[in-house]
Amino acid sequence: MSLKRPLYESIIDVDEFKAAYDADDPVQALERAERAVSTTEREYMPLCPVCYNSVSLIPKPGHRNIPNKIDTRYRCGHSQCGAHFNEPAKSIAELREEAREELSTAARHAARLARVVGVDR
Repeated sequence: MSLKRPLYESIIDVDEFKAAYDADDPVQALERAERAVSTTEREYMPLCPVCYNSVSLIPKPGHRNIPNKIDTRYRCGHSQCGAHFNEPAKSIAELREEAREELSTAARHAARLARVVGVDR
C-alpha cells in the first residue's frame, strides 16, 4: 500500500520552498513564510474600509469566546484606527481602475449627449 503525497508537494517544489526560508521541513518553512514581510506591492493590497490608510488587516478567529468581543472577520492594524469590519475595501489599484472606467463611460456619455443636442466641442 502506497502513502499519498501531501497536496502541497504537487503544487510547489518543496525543496526550493524550504531553501527559500532556510527551513528543515515544510511546516517550519510555512511558519517563516507567514511571518515574512509581504512581497505584494501596497497598491495591490486591500485597504481598511474605515481609514483607507492601512493594509494591515488582522483576521480575527471566530471560534473564541472572548468577553466584549466584536463579532467581525477583520480588525484594522493601524494604531490610530483599529476598526472592526467584515469585508476590506478594494485595493488602490482596483479603485484606480474603476475610476478610469467611470471617467471613460462619462466621457462617452458626454460625447453622445453633445451629438444629440448639437453642441460642438
